[in-house]
Parts: sequence; structure tokens; C-alpha cells
Amino acid sequence: MKFLIETFSIGILSSLIASIVFSLWLHFDRIPKLELDLNFIPGETITKGYKVPILDLSIFNSKSRLGFSSGDVAFGLLFPVDFIEKKELHLITLEGEKLWKVDTRAKPIYSIDGKDYYLYRGVASLPVHPDAKTLFLRIGGNFDRGILRIYYYFETPYGRIPKKLKFGERENWIRSGKLPHKEITII
Repeated sequence: MKFLIETFSIGILSSLIASIVFSLWLHFDRIPKLELDLNFIPGETITKGYKVPILDLSIFNSKSRLGFSSGDVAFGLLFPVDFIEKKELHLITLEGEKLWKVDTRAKPIYSIDGKDYYLYRGVASLPVHPDAKTLFLRIGGNFDRGILRIYYYFETPYGRIPKKLKFGERENWIRSGKLPHKEITII
């Protein structure tokens, strides 16, 4: 009888440990790993006119087993005010080009390292697949030459990027310059 009780106890204990390990693995496997990817396509003269420069912004999902449906990934992009103000920029969508006029007078402007930034928020309308880049924003227009730095954050049903960003702390992170960023050279 003692042998049956010990065997039963060991079976229950090993099942409990296996359940805990599986739950932890499932929890950590669902933590998103997203980052911003920038690609600049310079303008050029073509036979029927001039092709404007284009800036592509993509989400790179480096998780191999975690994808998101359309509308699951919200984003916040901090563009330098001098990048978007007084420029002729177009958002290039499936419906065609739309003039992107940003009036920063009524919007909050954040100062990061002595430079003013405008927060552009939205939702990725395409699914974000595992181990892939998903183009979510395409901007065409007359860009100034130089280095463009864009700060960003992502929000998903499974968590935020950066991981330590908590609800209600977004403005503190923006003002302190702790958000991740990407840089690209505009030529």
C-alpha cells in the first residue's frame, strides 16, 4: 500500500511540475519580439517624369511561432517635426496616394534630446506573420537630406514593445527618450 501511495504521489508531483513548465513556456513563447525596419528608396528621373523618394516602414516580427491578425498591432511613431512640417508628403495606400498634411499646432509635441517630435499613432491593417517583415506605412515626398531618427512603440494583445512599457507610462518614456529608435540616411 505504501508503494502505491508513493507512486501516486510521484505521478501527481511530476504532472504538476510538467504543467507548470508548460505554462511558463507558453507564457514566454507569447511575448512579442517586434521592431521597426526602415527602407529608403531614392527618387529618380524616369522616361515619363520623376519618381519621388519613398520611405517604407515595416514591422519585423522575429518570433518564429507568433503571428498577429490584421488590426492586432497598434503602433506609435515619433517623427521629427521638421521631417513632416511644411512638406508635400503622401501616404501611399492600396487606394492610391493621399496627401499627408500634418498640422502640428493642435497636437502635443515631445522634445527628445533637444529635437521636437510628433506622435503618429495607428494600427497595422495587414497581418504580421512570424519571421517576416510587414510593410505598414509608405510615405512619398520631398524629404530633407540627412539622418532621420524615428522613435517607436508597438502594442499587441500579448504585450508591448518595449517590454517594460506599462499602460499610462507612454508619455514618460517618450519624454525621457527611452523608447527604441531606428535611424536611416536620406540621400
